[in-house]
Amino acid sequence: MRECWFVYPIATVPAGEVVKFSFTVPAHMKICTGVFATCDADGAVASDAKNADLSMEFNNGAEFPVYIPVQSPDLSTLTTRYVTAFDLDVCLQATQPVTGVLFDRRTSLETNYKVYLRCLREE
Repeated sequence: MRECWFVYPIATVPAGEVVKFSFTVPAHMKICTGVFATCDADGAVASDAKNADLSMEFNNGAEFPVYIPVQSPDLSTLTTRYVTAFDLDVCLQATQPVTGVLFDRRTSLETNYKVYLRCLREE
């Protein structure tokens, strides 16, 4: 198996809003080994600020391993070697959705959020 990344842009979220999301990971991705999320409010970086809370379920709600704070890292240093905020070991079931809720804690500005899943895929 080979490591790869799956990136899901959640949405542009108005300040203080709660957003539900759902997506399906491609079938060739078999195991999720980590997750982190980023936010970018009109280019502003606030790496020390907790900007949102992210909760995720895998395999149509059968596994609930993720509840993490979302911060704004320095996106200029972000690479695929970025250390994940939360390590996982979740076997992904084909066609089963990943669902979640994001609660934006900012009091102003719309914010763009993305979820990054570190996965192992079949070769």
